[in-house]
Amino acid sequence: MPLPLLAAALLASLQGPGDKEEIFGLEAWFIATDFDEDIGIDAEAGGIVDLNFRWRKTRTRFGFSIGAGIWDAETTGAADLDVDVFQYRAGFGAEFPFSAVELGLGATVGLYDFESDADDDRAPFFEAEFSVGWRPIPQLKIGGLLSITHTQSSFGTSSTHLYTNFSAGIGIELTLTED
Repeated sequence: MPLPLLAAALLASLQGPGDKEEIFGLEAWFIATDFDEDIGIDAEAGGIVDLNFRWRKTRTRFGFSIGAGIWDAETTGAADLDVDVFQYRAGFGAEFPFSAVELGLGATVGLYDFESDADDDRAPFFEAEFSVGWRPIPQLKIGGLLSITHTQSSFGTSSTHLYTNFSAGIGIELTLTED
């Protein structure tokens, strides 16, 4: 098959209905985060809630989200202090549906807020996300998320360092679709 015909066939396979579809959703994740050992916070479970707005002209959904995350963690070492970790987030991404299964790629930026009795710090972050979801019905998605987060913080240290955190989680999304 010549390359232009292959490209046309691929483009046609991505096309769905001709009408633009807008999708509003509320996504909730239960997430386990392995904080970088140098930041001095134990690996902990937390939660993330995002409000999503997506649009679809073809089968692929593009969109953005805003939300927040929270972890009730502890510091490592002898002190063992409680640390509240907040994450204020905004992101963009794409979802690629294949029948009832969707693959997602996203990028999120925002602000971490680390708070303990001994130290407080606010630090910007960048996060890359990969998700897999299953839609048993159009208004419900159940799935998993993997992410890698980069931040630069002085929490628990006397100077600012670059940290990398890894997260994995499960979640649901409830959607409202308008044609």
